[in-house]
Amino acid sequence: PPAPTRRLAGTSFSVAHDASAALSNDRPFSGAAAADGKIYFAPYAEQAVGIFDKSAGTFQTLALTGLTLSSTSFRGVVAAEGQVIFAPFGADAVGVLGTTGTMSFKP
Repeated sequence: PPAPTRRLAGTSFSVAHDASAALSNDRPFSGAAAADGKIYFAPYAEQAVGIFDKSAGTFQTLALTGLTLSSTSFRGVVAAEGQVIFAPFGADAVGVLGTTGTMSFKP
């Protein structure tokens, strides 16, 4: 079935993908950045990065491993030079995601 569309003051808004089934809590992300046709969501209270592929209309998560995470890990994200950088909030390192899907952490 087609995605629902809502009219807002002469514009339209459609839900491209319902990601709720893939998420474990009600405030999973805090911030987003676009790079290479995808939108990356900073994990705030989720143990994974959210990735929305605009052209495919799909949402997936990339689990975070190799770092002890708090219940509020990252807050803010920026994309630059082929990487997506996550600002630590409760995490003890900066998160660095290559747009090829490789995640690393820099203390």
